[in-house]
Amino acid sequence: MALLGKTNCKAAVFLAALMVMATVFSSSHASQDVGEEKMVCARLRGCNTGMCMGYCRVLGYQGGTCRHNDPDLCCCPY
Repeated sequence: MALLGKTNCKAAVFLAALMVMATVFSSSHASQDVGEEKMVCARLRGCNTGMCMGYCRVLGYQGGTCRHNDPDLCCCPY
């Protein structure tokens, strides 16, 4: 049972990494289309996952990611 939990955790981390990579390959405009998904982005100095997700929730969006190619850019899908 413990092995199954570790496998699920690894799968979740892998999927999260894929989602982050998908957002990294999009351009970093203030508002942008990523396929069918639209993103709104804002500058947050020293952006981290918790800060970005909290910022997006305050604005009424679900989730949010900091851009790896611009560490001060937080993008929220809508």
